[in-house]
Amino acid sequence: METERLILRKLTMNDAEAMFENWTNDDEVCRYLTWWPHRSIEVTREILEDWVDDYSDPKTVRFGIEIKENGDLFGEIDIVKWIDGVPVLGFASSRKYWGKGYMTEAAKAMIQHVFSLGYDKLLLELDERNVGSIHLAEKLGFKFLKQEHKPCSMFKKEEINLNTYILEK
Repeated sequence: METERLILRKLTMNDAEAMFENWTNDDEVCRYLTWWPHRSIEVTREILEDWVDDYSDPKTVRFGIEIKENGDLFGEIDIVKWIDGVPVLGFASSRKYWGKGYMTEAAKAMIQHVFSLGYDKLLLELDERNVGSIHLAEKLGFKFLKQEHKPCSMFKKEEINLNTYILEK
C-alpha cells in the first residue's frame, strides 16, 4: 500500500536490523507496548521470523512502514488480535518520526484496508498513560468504549488501566 509519503509493505527477514535500530530496542517506544524492548538483534530476528511465517495465514494483516523519500523502515502497523471477531489495531514507530503525521497517515491507510477486507469495526487497546496514542486514536475518529484494570500482557505483568476504543465504518 502507498500513501502520499509512505509505503506499507510486508516485513521480511532483511528488516531485522532497521527494526532493532529504529524501534524494537527503544525503551521509550516500548514503554506502553505489550512487550519489552529487545536487548539484542537476535530477539528481533526471532520475533520477525515468526511474523514472516505468519504471512502464510491469510488473516495476517501486518505491514512495515517506510518513508518513500529515503526508504527508511521506521515502524509497523498490524492487527494484533481479534476480540469477538473484531480486529484490534497495533502500531509502533521510531521516536525519530514522532510528531510528523506519519503514523496518522499509515493508520488511515490501514483502517481503509481493514474495512475493505469486510470488517465494519476496529478496536484499539491503549494504556491510559499513553497520551500520544490516545490523541492519535481520537484524531482517527476512535471513540472510548471502556476501561479495564488488568495485566498489560502475558509478557508485561504490571497492572494497568487499559482503555479500549472503537471505530465503526
